[in-house]
Amino acid sequence: MRTSIIFYLVLAFIAQNLSLTASAYSSLAFAENTPDASKFIVNAGTPTSASNQSPVAQLPVLAADIQNHWAKSFIQPLIARGIFSSFSDSNFRPELPVNRAQFATIIQQAFPQNPIRGAGKFADVPADYWAYNAIQKSYQMGFFNSNSNLFNPTQNITRLEALTALVEGLKLQATTVKPENLNAYFEDAAAIPVSLRNSVAAAVENRLVVSYPNVRLLNPSQVATRAEIAAFVHQALLKTGQLSPSMPVANRPQNSPPPPVDIRSSMPVFTQPPQGFSLQPTLSALQAVETDYTLGAGDRIRLDILNVPEYSGEFQVLVNGAINLPLIGKVDLKGLTLERASAVISSAYSYYIREPIVTVSLLAPRPLKVAISGEVNRPGSYTMGLSGSDGKGGIQFPTLTQAIQLAGGINQTAALRQVLVRRPQRNGADQIIAVDLWALLREGDLRQDISLQDGDTVFIPTAVNPNLAEASRVATSSFSTPKTEPLNIAVVGEVSKPGSYTIRASENGDRPTLTRAIREAGGITQSADIRQISIRRLTQTGAEQLVAIDLWQLLRGGNLEQDVILQQGDTILIPTANEVNLAEAAQLVSANISADQTQPVNVAVVGEIARPGTHVVKVEKAGELPTVTRAIQVAGGITQLADIRKIQVRRITRDGNEKTLNLDLWQLLQSGDMRQDAILQTGDTIVIPTAIALNETEANQLAAASFSPQVMAINVVGEVVKPGVVQLSPNTPLNQAILAAGGFNNRARKGSVDLIRLNPNGTVSKRSIDIDFEQGLNEENNPSLRPGDVVVVGKSGLAGVTDTLGSILSPLGGVFSLFNFFRIFQ
Repeated sequence: MRTSIIFYLVLAFIAQNLSLTASAYSSLAFAENTPDASKFIVNAGTPTSASNQSPVAQLPVLAADIQNHWAKSFIQPLIARGIFSSFSDSNFRPELPVNRAQFATIIQQAFPQNPIRGAGKFADVPADYWAYNAIQKSYQMGFFNSNSNLFNPTQNITRLEALTALVEGLKLQATTVKPENLNAYFEDAAAIPVSLRNSVAAAVENRLVVSYPNVRLLNPSQVATRAEIAAFVHQALLKTGQLSPSMPVANRPQNSPPPPVDIRSSMPVFTQPPQGFSLQPTLSALQAVETDYTLGAGDRIRLDILNVPEYSGEFQVLVNGAINLPLIGKVDLKGLTLERASAVISSAYSYYIREPIVTVSLLAPRPLKVAISGEVNRPGSYTMGLSGSDGKGGIQFPTLTQAIQLAGGINQTAALRQVLVRRPQRNGADQIIAVDLWALLREGDLRQDISLQDGDTVFIPTAVNPNLAEASRVATSSFSTPKTEPLNIAVVGEVSKPGSYTIRASENGDRPTLTRAIREAGGITQSADIRQISIRRLTQTGAEQLVAIDLWQLLRGGNLEQDVILQQGDTILIPTANEVNLAEAAQLVSANISADQTQPVNVAVVGEIARPGTHVVKVEKAGELPTVTRAIQVAGGITQLADIRKIQVRRITRDGNEKTLNLDLWQLLQSGDMRQDAILQTGDTIVIPTAIALNETEANQLAAASFSPQVMAINVVGEVVKPGVVQLSPNTPLNQAILAAGGFNNRARKGSVDLIRLNPNGTVSKRSIDIDFEQGLNEENNPSLRPGDVVVVGKSGLAGVTDTLGSILSPLGGVFSLFNFFRIFQ
């Protein structure tokens, strides 16, 4: 009877499983034969299965066509979770496009969130539509937005639309990646609509974007494939914590360098480990149990056999892991604990000694030999000593961080969350232990600092992008590179003295940072774009890593994360700004990373200047800067023909191109806009053009400017006491010029003078001006003079007649003077 009951129970179990299997296949077949249905989405919303469970969750179909596909490690976890499934022919078809209805079904399956709004009313999604429920739920959760009554369920979804939906539905934001800087990440950033740039920046910052084969192409308008959607969803699940970060990410294509980005606290994509490592750890550091000491070559042990002292003694474990004992000969102890070794030796002696009681104790442990590779300063093989002797807790094994210290410390390019330790086993496959050293730094989790054993191999992978927020903590940790080690780096681009430098720790022990390196290189020039600084860093694999820095965040917001701690071999690239912001340039001059402004500056000043040519502008007073107006003063000041609204400063950048700064010194005179008085650097050329027209009012204001000549030359000729050139202050009136020439002589026509002036358009004007020495400055009778004016004082009528008669009567000049001649008629 009992056998019969068991038999019927087995039959019932088999029947139930056959029923479930049939139901699963029925659901899959329905999905494949329904024209509008998603052919690969689990739980497509059709009422074919009596159960609400996913048919693929009951009977998963393996994907045969993704074994060598780039997205394999993205797809497999999603298949395991029932978010995706393969077709009935065991193929996943990763290159098939995904439409909006299918994507909505994936969203519903992957992100079971609470609704944030009511149901949508879509004319093209009737209640009996196969994906009606999925579309409504994904819309209510905020993954889709619609400005019309159409959903377009059969329309293929683009990569940009899919990423935007994930960002909006998961409420992701960008705090460091700037929308205007997307061209630093993608070569086709110009194709991203302005309205969606914030969403793309959030997708980049939260590591949702996956591109293959070229990581520098976003391909925003390209229709998304099943593989690409799987990759996006996989990354989103990592971000939300619904997937374990220990799950491997697909191998990153190496055909192009990674973009310079600031990564967040998410799973890093790392380089391939050495031969023998698996990207899938077999256990975590928390699961790695501290085992008893195992014997190996080099151990010195003590063997005691109770009541048989002649066979007891001290022995050295030989290179082959064995010892030679009296009577029984060779015994292999390699990989055995002390307790197990005692049992093996006791068993061997049991043929000769009745019930032998054997005790094995450790006198001197052998040094452990471990290997460490990846992102450490000196990868290689190391021998590490142990302390203690009893094997029962008294032996102190070296730890992982001690091994890293021995290897010269960890590099900043390391992926601390994904350290791997391979541990050989006496029987069976090697263990691969996953260690999260960031948990040790952040939370003080000492369980992550596991003890090493003989033969362990440590692999510290390379993170694609360093995390600036974590860099300082890593650099100051006990297992980072030593502070005292000098760093050989290079600084290129817009600095005063580009080249290679050796930087050591400061006097107070601070590690070399980016700003220190810039100061060593003489400071940045005014053409520098400090928002786009990048550090090129070689990894131990020979690849190049780019770190993006925005020093404006340091100068304005005090964000010390931007002052990156450097490491050996770094190259700092300071690019040239596309446009020079005069306001920012003025602020930058006062920063401690700016070039020394007290040094003489060699510039050229050409155009409407008193002394065109090359000049040296020196800083003579504290707080004085080598500005444009200072250079104009050194060059003798502008001429009366200068157009100060269109002054240019031409500057050769480090890349050999010429940048032009357009200045309007009239704004400086009128409104005190100090931004127009640009600070110069060596090699600048100042071009002062000729004005087409200049009115009297502006001319007078210009003459009084600090960058006009301090004196002007006026030529006073004719009947004055001291005819010739007189030096006068700018805006001196006509009367003053005549007085400076000694005033009228007794032959002068005192009623009027002629003023001759060279005009800006090249013409010469002459006007007769009535003289009244009691008049103040006015344009009609006592105008202000300009440099180069000529004042002509004519002869009086009597002087003219006298000169004429004098020439006629000159033969009589030896007898009597001309005036005596006039007296004859008196």
